[in-house]
Amino acid sequence: MHPRDLCTELGIEPDRLNTQFFPKADAVRGVLGRAVLKRQQDKVDQVAVKKKMDQRPPSERTYFRPSKDGPDGHNMLLVHQTAFMCMMLARFGNTIVCLDATYKITKWGFALFILCVITNYGFAVPVGIFFVEHETTEMITEALLKFREFNLDWNPAYLMVDKSDAERAAIRFVFPFAIILLCDFHRLQAWNRWLINRDHGVPASIRNVAFGMLVDIANSSSWEQLDRRVKRFEASDAYKGNARLAHYFHTEWYPYASMWVAYFREAYHGGINTNNHQESMNHVWKDWLKKTTDGRLDSFLVVYFDKITLYYEDKYAMKTIDSIR
Repeated sequence: MHPRDLCTELGIEPDRLNTQFFPKADAVRGVLGRAVLKRQQDKVDQVAVKKKMDQRPPSERTYFRPSKDGPDGHNMLLVHQTAFMCMMLARFGNTIVCLDATYKITKWGFALFILCVITNYGFAVPVGIFFVEHETTEMITEALLKFREFNLDWNPAYLMVDKSDAERAAIRFVFPFAIILLCDFHRLQAWNRWLINRDHGVPASIRNVAFGMLVDIANSSSWEQLDRRVKRFEASDAYKGNARLAHYFHTEWYPYASMWVAYFREAYHGGINTNNHQESMNHVWKDWLKKTTDGRLDSFLVVYFDKITLYYEDKYAMKTIDSIR
């Protein structure tokens, strides 16, 4: 491709000194070299991961498929449950399960997904983890199907997720009758970030008004109230004066009202409306990992097997002992 083809919209030809269009040979070799080294290190890491997974006791549910290049290649997938996690899922996981992804756990950038439930003592425990090489519907679906294979009686009534199309599509495929709920905290966070983004053109003077109307819609306790509040929002200056806001609401949120409006949560769902328990869990895990790992996946597993899983087992056991004293 000729350089000028890259700038047809600007009607200019990039300067020959512009290294973004004309990188030096040393820079190209450096990028390729780092990519090759990363791939080599990644393969070594995965050999160590397979060894650790193979060493787990028979009472645990494990699955590991290393990444493989080539025409018959496949992406890395790791799925794991301890016996305690299986027990917690069987006991508490048929009402509501939270699914959340966390990042920067390993230097390879694999997304770590954590399934968690709220126990009878009011705190969250992980009931399964999985790593995916790519955060796609296909890979998340494959992981969830593994959990169904591990736990044949698991059939959650509700699953709470962030606003992820890939997660929602995977859940609909694996659990077609489950009701998907969007986490309230992440919904409010997403609205606030969208409204304060200057590129969206919402004047500072009406951001709070628009935000408040969206919150009112979310808090609607009947269909009539929901309809009335949506119409009030559509008649507002904030809505009529900003086509982007109108488009954002009617394409990104209103079609999924059943996942985030209070009216649709009248049935018992464990009283859980946010993934905040899980967010706190993610921060705790990252604090442990900062002190003890080098970013390798097998190093994560050392901390996970030796500290994280045992921490929740001990915590639940101590709460049980305290309850019968």
